Amino acid sequence: MISTAEVNADEGAISLDSASLKEIRLLRRAFDGLAQAQSVSAVPYLQTLVAYLPSITPSVARYLVTDSLKALPEADEAATDICLRTSLSEWQEVWLLYVLRTNAVIKRASDESDLKSWVRDRTLVSSPLARAMAWLCLAAAGEVTVSGVLEAMDNSPTSVHTVYLEAIVELKSRGLSESDAKRVRTVSLDGAAAKALLE
Repeated sequence: MISTAEVNADEGAISLDSASLKEIRLLRRAFDGLAQAQSVSAVPYLQTLVAYLPSITPSVARYLVTDSLKALPEADEAATDICLRTSLSEWQEVWLLYVLRTNAVIKRASDESDLKSWVRDRTLVSSPLARAMAWLCLAAAGEVTVSGVLEAMDNSPTSVHTVYLEAIVELKSRGLSESDAKRVRTVSLDGAAAKALLE
């Protein structure tokens, strides 16, 4: 059982305040094993682990998007708790936005939810990649417009334009108005891959 201070492992308790690199590697391997086994047993402890050991955030994210967890309310709650109750760096935000988009958490959230507000805030204040991922997450839930995505893309570095194009693809899959479709067709795109993405 995991408390705010330690986590039990086969070799003894791991102090979350001062876990060694070896112990962190053990935890990462444990998450890989839990993901492969499609086990839900670690879900109640995820927020505490991410709060104390930020470096395992990618392992936690990969665990949360396994098939056995994708549609579980407990997994939604765990992702929400991590977002709302943990001080996250920008790279951690990117991983959590990936989880929210992959698991369609925002699509299931109520309009007044704190989580939706958290994602909307990321479109304004975060790093370019986290900002782009927030737009993608909202687009996957049908929460933004094509014009909003294009405007955000215009104000972002080209290194994250592919993420915005994915957001447009998400919106296209829901059907575009004629004016939105026309606007998408007039977007200036660099590279064959970008053009193919919007065909």
